[in-house]
Amino acid sequence: MTPKTRRLAALVPAVAALGAAAAPAAAATHVTLSEVLYPSPLTSERIAGAPHMHPVIRFEAALDNGAGGAPDAVGQLAFTIDRRQIAPGALTRLAQLPSGTRVGFIRLTAGGHEWTLLPMLLSGKQLTAGAPPTVSGSIVAPAELASALPGGIPFSLSSGKGGSLVVTVNLRDARGPAASAGVDLNPTRMRLTLFGVYRAKDGSLQPVTYNRSTRTELLHNTLTVSPCADGSCTAFGPATTASVSLHLPKVTGLIAPHTATYGAVKTGFSGIRYPGDAVELWEQHGLDDFVQVPGAFSHAAQPTHFMTRATLRTVFDAKGVMAHPATGRYAVASIEGGSAIVAEADNLTTVHLAKPRVSADAAGSRLHLRVRVPGGDRHVIVRVTLHGATVVRTHLKGQSVTRNLPFRAGAYRVTATVPGARSSHATVNVSR
Repeated sequence: MTPKTRRLAALVPAVAALGAAAAPAAAATHVTLSEVLYPSPLTSERIAGAPHMHPVIRFEAALDNGAGGAPDAVGQLAFTIDRRQIAPGALTRLAQLPSGTRVGFIRLTAGGHEWTLLPMLLSGKQLTAGAPPTVSGSIVAPAELASALPGGIPFSLSSGKGGSLVVTVNLRDARGPAASAGVDLNPTRMRLTLFGVYRAKDGSLQPVTYNRSTRTELLHNTLTVSPCADGSCTAFGPATTASVSLHLPKVTGLIAPHTATYGAVKTGFSGIRYPGDAVELWEQHGLDDFVQVPGAFSHAAQPTHFMTRATLRTVFDAKGVMAHPATGRYAVASIEGGSAIVAEADNLTTVHLAKPRVSADAAGSRLHLRVRVPGGDRHVIVRVTLHGATVVRTHLKGQSVTRNLPFRAGAYRVTATVPGARSSHATVNVSR
């Protein structure tokens, strides 16, 4: 090694250290926020974005350290909702509700656990002369934390800047008891669902959300995440903010077919959309979820009109348990950036299996029976009976099944069934 080479080699560690010092550190808490508006199940409303509607608001927050790892210890999450999405006087009316009134749900992923549909229950209020009230409540703790958090996880509803509504979830006081129970209550995902209306004591529906009837405007909602500044979370560190925007009011609509054949391409979906928005075909699942229909394809017939084709089948999880039925109420989601506004079809779409195609060929003392169900899949069960007794019960392989049976004359009844759709039948007469 020459003297010059030795000098250059000696500089390498210093240059590497300088580069490491200059490189920006990964964000301690990185947050993304999305929003879905969908029709309230307590009303007959179907179009969540239309004027005068009271949609359910669902926020979805994803938190990490900017590199896919866990975020810094989260002490508080504050969701701020634009005042133009809130019904006038909503906070005052909420303050008059009795303790135990449910105003929404939380879905929480933390410490290797996922908890769904945790009720948000009101518990009290704080009144200050000349100022809007602050309404307090608690999120019912999941079973694993019921003894550690008998009072649940605190939240509050308050008035923010410009008349916005702020929903604050306070994890600071819950983190310690949860840790004592062996659960790290540091969220990586949180879904907050706020009802659009609630039912008062007299049975009337009182609004929380409201779409103005004025011209369409761009609305902004934010999430502010405050990390714990120390191990006991007695104070908060610098906050991280995420936002999502959407136009309201926004009219979208879906016309859905009344019937469809399982596994066959259906082209009877059409509707109107907000210009420039993408559209997706969704189906409601449970109280707080919509799922996109697999393989659905939409195209714009005009700037404000679309058509969609889809192959409708029941969706199953990895264990073969039905997750989403084929028969149901379908909806269109109007997608704008990180927001989606849902419009449901007026009618249910009933999906039925195609009529089985059956062939039966006698060969000496044997009967070669073949059943094909067009559009079927491995979840479809075929049952063949003769004189009321079952001779075959099996799942399809692909779209068909074949069996060699002892020859017996008579009328063979074939029934095809699958969870989430209507069954179908066929009969074949066998004789010499």
